[in-house]
Amino acid sequence: MQKQAAVPFSRNFLVVLVATAFLVVSASPLQAAGRHPGAAQASGASAPMRAVGTVKAISGTTLTIAPDHGDVISAEVPDTARILQMQPGSMDLKTATPATLQNISVGDRVLVRLRPGDAPNSLMAPIVIVMKQADIQQHQQQEEVDWQKRGVGGLVSSVDTSNNTITLSTQSAAGSGKLILEVSPKTTFRRYAADSVEFKDSKPSAFAGVHPGDQLRARGTKNAAGTEMAAEEIVSGTFRNVAGTVESVDAANNTLKVRDLATRKTRTITVTSNTTLHKLPDHMAEMFAKRFKGEAKAAQQEANASNAKAAQEQPGSASMGLSQAISRTPVIMLKDLKKGDAVMIVATQNEGASQETAITVLAGVEPILSATPRNSGPASLSAWGLGANMPADQQ
Repeated sequence: MQKQAAVPFSRNFLVVLVATAFLVVSASPLQAAGRHPGAAQASGASAPMRAVGTVKAISGTTLTIAPDHGDVISAEVPDTARILQMQPGSMDLKTATPATLQNISVGDRVLVRLRPGDAPNSLMAPIVIVMKQADIQQHQQQEEVDWQKRGVGGLVSSVDTSNNTITLSTQSAAGSGKLILEVSPKTTFRRYAADSVEFKDSKPSAFAGVHPGDQLRARGTKNAAGTEMAAEEIVSGTFRNVAGTVESVDAANNTLKVRDLATRKTRTITVTSNTTLHKLPDHMAEMFAKRFKGEAKAAQQEANASNAKAAQEQPGSASMGLSQAISRTPVIMLKDLKKGDAVMIVATQNEGASQETAITVLAGVEPILSATPRNSGPASLSAWGLGANMPADQQ
């Protein structure tokens, strides 16, 4: 039922790129894909329709497209159609190059401008803009590497709109720290969906959408001291963090009950196919527990030893925080959890709800919870990041 953590920025990352790049086609927003021609005529006979999606089939001069929203559509591409090819990440149609229908393949991403065809209930595509699947994959890989090298993650301590800065609390095996994010008009903002920490599910946002207590990822360039970052991209969200012990597990109904150490109340947590469940190995849990005890030097030495191989695989890595460590830990099933197990959970933020949906469940954290100072409150995943299904953080 549970799936393994996905690679950051994987799967539908192009949806963001295409939607952004293709907005320059027209000043009006992209309309819902897959509409019947009559829908366009209902709001005006001349109103054009557009669809953004993936090419599923090509038959002669007919494209079959699976839109991001709506039903599969088929459109005839006339000989007079304007076909352009764009590179992922481009936001200017001036950079597009002329292409032909023969340049389009199954799996490519396209934006098509549609109009009613000559036959009843048919569609024509006088404008087709394509991004090649191979180019998309290469761009994704480059983005993932850049997030690993220049990304940070943590908890928002404060937001200063007058000075355009965000103070971020960060955590790694070396200890806690503060980072000032400098926001400019060029900074792009996105907001995580309420039930997902996957970048593909995030929505465009703004500086005003960032709040103290949010969990946040940012990408940019740090100053020489490593205390400030000129943020190029920010994605944030509000989630509930639960640290406690398992009271019961109902694998048949995909739920578990957890005694919250902070509130002393029992919380009912729902596990879905999108939930990632992991268990920390004993040696890794002890390493992070030492950091909570204040033994930063010893924890850093162990972190360096544990991460030597990972650092070789990812040049430029310095140390690995818990959110990155999670992706390298064993995946477990809900049925593997037992009464009394200590867990740390990131769940959807549903105020007043008696039941919440888990995004990340981490077991094997007994040493971490035991090591947390009493006056600091129970540990949570919030300070470590949102889990493994996000832009990678590298502190």
